[in-house]
Amino acid sequence: MDRNDLLATTKGLFLRAFSQGVDEWLHRCAVQLSDRAAQSSGEAQRVMLDAGKALRNADRALKQHLSGGMVRLIDRGFETAYNAFRPSFASAAKAPSLSLIDTGAVESELRLDWLATRFRNASEVALRDLNIRIAQLFSQQQIHERENPFRPYMFARCIVSAVDLLELPGDVTAALTEALGVTITDQVVEIYAQLNEALAQRGVDAELRLTIKKQAEPVPAASPGPAPASVAAATPAGATAGPASPDQAVAALLSGQEALSPGALLATQSRLESLLQQVLAAQGQATGSLPVAQAAGTVPVAGRAIQQTLQAVFSGEGVAAGSTLAFRNPAAQLEKLLDSLGAGAADLALPEDGSALPNLIMQHHAELSAVAGGDARQMVIDVVGLLFAYVLRDELLPRTVRVQLARMQFLVLRIGLIEPDLFTRKTHPLRLLINRIAEVALAVDNDMVRSTHVLAEVGRTLNPLLADRGDNPPLITVMLDRFEAWVRSLFSDDAVLAQRALQARHAATQRVAVHLAASDAIRQGMAGLRFMPYVESLLQEAWPRAIEKASRRDHQLAESWLHMVPELIWSIAPKSDAAERKLLLTLIPRLLPMLKAGLVQAGWNAAQLDEMQRWLVDAHKVALRSPEDPVQVPSLDMLRARFAPHFERVFAGGAGQAAIAPAVLQPFLDEALREHGVEVDFVAQAVADIRIGQVIAAASAQQAPLVERTAAVLERVACGVALALAVNGTPAHAILGWVSADKRMLLLHIAGARKPVLMSMETLVQLHEQGQARFAEPSPLFERAIASLLGAAEQAS
Repeated sequence: MDRNDLLATTKGLFLRAFSQGVDEWLHRCAVQLSDRAAQSSGEAQRVMLDAGKALRNADRALKQHLSGGMVRLIDRGFETAYNAFRPSFASAAKAPSLSLIDTGAVESELRLDWLATRFRNASEVALRDLNIRIAQLFSQQQIHERENPFRPYMFARCIVSAVDLLELPGDVTAALTEALGVTITDQVVEIYAQLNEALAQRGVDAELRLTIKKQAEPVPAASPGPAPASVAAATPAGATAGPASPDQAVAALLSGQEALSPGALLATQSRLESLLQQVLAAQGQATGSLPVAQAAGTVPVAGRAIQQTLQAVFSGEGVAAGSTLAFRNPAAQLEKLLDSLGAGAADLALPEDGSALPNLIMQHHAELSAVAGGDARQMVIDVVGLLFAYVLRDELLPRTVRVQLARMQFLVLRIGLIEPDLFTRKTHPLRLLINRIAEVALAVDNDMVRSTHVLAEVGRTLNPLLADRGDNPPLITVMLDRFEAWVRSLFSDDAVLAQRALQARHAATQRVAVHLAASDAIRQGMAGLRFMPYVESLLQEAWPRAIEKASRRDHQLAESWLHMVPELIWSIAPKSDAAERKLLLTLIPRLLPMLKAGLVQAGWNAAQLDEMQRWLVDAHKVALRSPEDPVQVPSLDMLRARFAPHFERVFAGGAGQAAIAPAVLQPFLDEALREHGVEVDFVAQAVADIRIGQVIAAASAQQAPLVERTAAVLERVACGVALALAVNGTPAHAILGWVSADKRMLLLHIAGARKPVLMSMETLVQLHEQGQARFAEPSPLFERAIASLLGAAEQAS
């Protein structure tokens, strides 16, 4: 489909889905306002009742404002999208009075920002895929949400503008806008899903093309080097890494035990006491001066406060709720300090003496706390410091990669201050980037070449983020997309291999379908007639193979070979009159060469062909003799009519819809793989040796339903992820080298195996349920750190 046509079709699908859902959307909004009014009292109840009344009174006008406004917004969006390209239909409808950057009233802009953020967070993955697809349609290599004519801003602007046109009181306008935004959120997500599905069906994928310009400067921290002066000064001489695990490190930090080196996290008991007091202050409790001698006695109380604080932060009930404006305007002194400390962290190198990686946030905790300017910011400082207490000691990851992550400490802190949903939203781009770096680095840890490439690319990914001083979260998304594209390029050979293998399997499936259909048609036509075993084997086994081979290059030839079957059967039957014997003599010169040519295609050797020729000559001699006892033999026309209905279905298609047994498919698959020059092993769609008892036992040990556990596996499957497999009872390391766009197929490199393995997602899920496959990381790094931190806080309480 032409690009202009595809864009026009997508635009039409968007507007149609939006307009068709307006009636139901407004109805649900009215119900929600009524429910909220019933649950409220006083002024809040009045506002909800007024908003519901306004919605009912202005129902028709609001529908017109929404539908017409969205059309104008989308038209204007296509006019302004990507300067490099304009679809030919973009100028068909002009809206000169409409501006996509109209500031309006401050209240409207705040509502607009709230709505757009809500829609963006709700549809994050689908929106990201759509942004990539739209950029590809506009022939762009840079992905910018603001250039997507269907972006969340359009929904938000449409709602705010439509409600503003009703000229309602300010509090009623705010309530109605919020209610409309809440009720339409699911529709926004559904519309994005429909657009992605429609574009995917037309071949527009959601994979960013790798066009990264490599930086000329070397990547810091790729090799051991001296630590910065600011870091070295904060680390006591001779301090070495203790044997404590990440969990123990966090527990020690929260409980006040000095299981770690004195300079690694908190140098003295008084610093721990100070941290506990600051967390208590964030909870609104008194923080009177505590003598150092009493610190041990205050730890249980402080532990409970820490536990409550962390639960509030990670659930979104504390920092993330109601503090947006405070977070978006951090104190100038704090910004200046973060700039200064971040510059030093960007040059962090691997300690030569093997000492622990420094937790820079804890080392500079007092300085950061002095300029925090608020309990909420102080809470973020404490939480990020505690998270890195785990990350920097996670022995699952190579130290070289932990050094790169250590460079991100102040970047994470800066983003955490700007976007507190970093701690509550698993799909936050910075969390995804940290998790992705960790899992890819772990996967290639045993491959020196790839490990070096990954480390260098991590540096190239982080350098622009660490150099940026503009608190630029969109840049994180850009670098995440580029890192993903680079990972796919690292395994690009696997993608090519998998595609060729799937093409070979598709060809094999089609071939075996034709073979089975031809064999079944011949068998049904021969049903009720008696034949010697040689004839049955020839016609039901060898000849369908010949027909399938011919169908690959000459469909008409394959059909002629198929229709030869009733002629061959008639030719070896006794002939009772001269007319039939004369007809047979005209057929023999054509039958023998056709049989030979087909059986050569079927793979018969010279001895088999000689045997067939001797049998056919003898059979024809017998058929030409007048039988002593007359035999009733069907005429040639009758045999042709007998087979014809069955032959019609052989090449009609759909024959391959039924499941094909692996044993039947394998010879055809081996042949197709050789033709495509591919060496892979295919695992069947379902695991053959499922141990039902083992599956039931594994399932009973899980708390979550099967659907949720399956979704959890799908969520983590990606190119460059490491798995641990139980191969013949022996653990084996495996890497996911390729995952199909629809996540139905994947390619695995298993350590020690000669060939990579292609398997279905269904098979991987079954292996995971049986305990025969697991991810090398129990959970993503950021989530692992949070879980450890909450667990340590619970223990300390």
